[in-house]
Amino acid sequence: MRSRLVEEGLVRHFSAIPDFGKMGYEILAFSCVKFKMEQLMGIQEKAREWAKSHHCIIFTSRAQGMGMDAVTISLHKNYVEYAKFREKNKEIWGHLFEDMHFMLVDLKGEITKPFSLKYLAEQQ
Repeated sequence: MRSRLVEEGLVRHFSAIPDFGKMGYEILAFSCVKFKMEQLMGIQEKAREWAKSHHCIIFTSRAQGMGMDAVTISLHKNYVEYAKFREKNKEIWGHLFEDMHFMLVDLKGEITKPFSLKYLAEQQ
């Protein structure tokens, strides 16, 4: 089963999904931005390098909805670390942003359904 999924390109790689709270992360951050489109040309590679160089970023992509153009998901050990990340982000990219919104998840708090891919497997 696993080799068929890999051969067909349905699985990129196999990995464990850790309990981020137990690993010491307190915050899961969803950051959404709306870009000033006239200033956006030619930054795709710089954005890729930025994401690769910040290990706290676990996902980032262009997106649609709620008036936003991109979303980034990141993990942070505490609020101070998150605030420093956000400020550095604004310092480097702020001139390209028309608007920004953030949603923070307390990983030490009540989690209704933990993140897992097993639910998709159970659907099969």
